[in-house]
Amino acid sequence: MRDAACNLDIPVIDMQRWMEAHYDDGSLWWDRVHLSSLGPRLFAEGVFQERALLLRGADGGVTAAPCRS
Repeated sequence: MRDAACNLDIPVIDMQRWMEAHYDDGSLWWDRVHLSSLGPRLFAEGVFQERALLLRGADGGVTAAPCRS
């Protein structure tokens, strides 16, 4: 998906990195697959913040996924 987005010059937000950066904020997962009630809120905050950066023309923050060279 990242390669296709890069070929089309479409930004990709790496939410895995966002969630890992907030791992110690509380219990994010009920198990290894399902998010707790806190997980979706943090996920949405990450998307919202990165979207705001992209709309302002910034390169993105911690979750901006770089294109491979």
